[in-house]
Amino acid sequence: MAEPLSKRFILELEPARDRLYAAALARAATPRAAEALLQRTVRDVFQSFAAGTLKTGGLPAVEAELGKDVVAGAAVTDAAMPADTWARLTATVQVEAARSGAVAGKAINPESVQMMADPLLAPKKSGAGEDPFDGLNLSPPSRFMIAAGIAIVLGLGLSIYILSRRSASHPTTSTAPATSAAISQAVSTAP
Repeated sequence: MAEPLSKRFILELEPARDRLYAAALARAATPRAAEALLQRTVRDVFQSFAAGTLKTGGLPAVEAELGKDVVAGAAVTDAAMPADTWARLTATVQVEAARSGAVAGKAINPESVQMMADPLLAPKKSGAGEDPFDGLNLSPPSRFMIAAGIAIVLGLGLSIYILSRRSASHPTTSTAPATSAAISQAVSTAP
């Protein structure tokens, strides 16, 4: 089966994506403007690519279009295209292919939408060593103070429980107030 035009176009641009992004950054002032410039340029070049009016391949046409009117002194040499920018750029090509319906449905098919997953776009997996109290936004000294307060409250509660249990466990001990006669008898029998 012949490869769809959108997939061929994307695969042609993929090896040079960082170079294209650097050229767009050199021509635009901000990364957002560079991405918008790339989107417009790729969309325009893909329309010509799908119509078969390009005299060169897709990559040389995009590079030639981005090479126009470079801002003086704005050359960026080491600019890696962010993964999310690349994902939006490939989506732009696929949407444009679906809109154009160029060459009787040969521009796109469901398999071309399923490109290889970019590992930078994959959701982050939560590790087993995450702090369960991280969502509380407490500093370590605050955590210590809370833990110490809980320990003191638990200690007092346990002490009260133990002391009240001891006095109830000795039924022979009288709870009536001591009289002076009983106190004098206890003192006289003491060794």
